[in-house]
Amino acid sequence: MLIADAHVHLFDPLAAKNPEDWAITHKEPHWGQLVCKGPQGWADVGQLITKMDEARIDWVVLTGWYWQNSQSATAENTLHHRAEKLHPGRFRRFAPLVPDPSGNFLHQAQNLWDTGVAGFGEFLPQVQGFSLKDPHWLKFSNWASEVGAPLLFHVTEPAGHRYNGRVDTPLIDTLDYLETFPDLKVILAHWGGGLPFYSLNHRVKSAMRNVWVDTAASPLLYHARIWDCVPMFFDPARILYGSDFPLKTYPGRSNQPNFTDLISEIRNSQLSQDQLTAILGQNLINLIGKPS
Repeated sequence: MLIADAHVHLFDPLAAKNPEDWAITHKEPHWGQLVCKGPQGWADVGQLITKMDEARIDWVVLTGWYWQNSQSATAENTLHHRAEKLHPGRFRRFAPLVPDPSGNFLHQAQNLWDTGVAGFGEFLPQVQGFSLKDPHWLKFSNWASEVGAPLLFHVTEPAGHRYNGRVDTPLIDTLDYLETFPDLKVILAHWGGGLPFYSLNHRVKSAMRNVWVDTAASPLLYHARIWDCVPMFFDPARILYGSDFPLKTYPGRSNQPNFTDLISEIRNSQLSQDQLTAILGQNLINLIGKPS
């Protein structure tokens, strides 16, 4: 069975050596809050490939972070593009962007799209300092909708646990945005902040007709029964397996990040074979295609 992970991070190798100093030097306080006091693991591109091979993962999406500093986004784009070129067939990439007040990020996005990125994000307006109603953001969203570029958003579950760096993302704001751009391809990370749980609501179901959710960090947030429950009321064709590697999603079980524990959890669920095939890879292929 082909396995493709929709949500993987690859950070500057220097960040792993001293995350606190890196965050200060690069003016990334929110990133520093999350990685310095949470279950963050680390892996360079060689270690990432090794872990992928151990879990028999065919390819992954290198997901951009929701940086506060545009220079961090530019550097990460360069890092991911280099990895994609060095390891053909193993990576696709979602480019990070910092939606600056000048609107220059739209020009950056157009250039990045021409280089073959699969989409853009993650985005987190509450951290990156922009509004989903900002005119420049609306113009960017229109462009993304027209060219078919998916946008990935970090979404926080409203009733979840508190942790250092937690930022609330009101689901009603997400719904308003989805209704404004019904043809835009949107991926909501972390099971959509629980938004699929509301998909029996008529408004939510309608707003999410062109929305995918990924499962990044699932074991840190939800019981394993989530794999059995969500497909009962949310289209399994819209669920994308994502690990959030190298986050240590089973911190009590392993000191090192890996893909195998979450893959085992998914395989041990009550998902049918067709659902497993879809969620573990085919849905992502249908959305963005395979690496070249």
